[in-house]
Amino acid sequence: MRDYINIIVIDDESLIRKSIAFEFMHNKQTITVLDKDETTFTKEIRLLATFGTKRELFDFLDNPENEKPDYALVDMQFPSPAEPTGGITLTKEIFDGGYTNMDGDDIKIVIITSRFDYPSEDEINRDQKIKEINRVIVDSLEAGAKAFVSKNATEGFEIENFTRAIACLERGEKYYFNHPVLQTLVDSAQDNVQQNFYTLKQRKKYDLAPRDMELLIGLARGETAVQIANRIYGKADDAQIKAVQNLQRTVAERINNGDNKASALVARAIFLGILTESEVYKK
Repeated sequence: MRDYINIIVIDDESLIRKSIAFEFMHNKQTITVLDKDETTFTKEIRLLATFGTKRELFDFLDNPENEKPDYALVDMQFPSPAEPTGGITLTKEIFDGGYTNMDGDDIKIVIITSRFDYPSEDEINRDQKIKEINRVIVDSLEAGAKAFVSKNATEGFEIENFTRAIACLERGEKYYFNHPVLQTLVDSAQDNVQQNFYTLKQRKKYDLAPRDMELLIGLARGETAVQIANRIYGKADDAQIKAVQNLQRTVAERINNGDNKASALVARAIFLGILTESEVYKK
């Protein structure tokens, strides 16, 4: 198993590209992940290159002499602000091109953005903007992105926003939202609840049992099937781990047309009002 992860960054803003390159040049970026046997190990995140145009990107990906990336951090407004959701189009183009990492697996796409951040309390048409952002997040996941990350946090731009997403995905999760994005999803779900009398009624409608909710909460917290099984059963055996995996498929059939990817399942549960922020973050 490799002890490093290769990433590339695609962003039309030269300042963002330079900021990321500076961080990787002056501060070694590492993550700690769990192996299947629950042992921990460290991987270094290596920045291969940054790109400001599609031509630069695909020239790099098409060159067999270049080392292949494991992750592509794609700006939502790429290749320019004139295409506010161009990152979704680029995500599809990368998948359609059949590009893979050094192990022959698909390159994982992480959408990065500042334009689709959580609206401030006094912003005009705030409720409508929250709904629009929610739609963009869902569209990104449906296009194949594995994470949707705001470039900004409480204190502004932080490289940790991206490294946390990569760490999350390396643990086997299928999605990552940092706080501004998660808050938008939660508010959108709450608005949906208020308008359609969801939450408890929705759970009853979909016949979700307490164990189903334990599963959804675990997935939303970024737990793998092994971790969820260990939390439920103690030190879980193979049969118990398989039971959790089967439960995930069953819940997906009930609420998400059979799509059991953690990203899609959690997003759907939030959208329906079945899963709330308080449940995800409670001790």
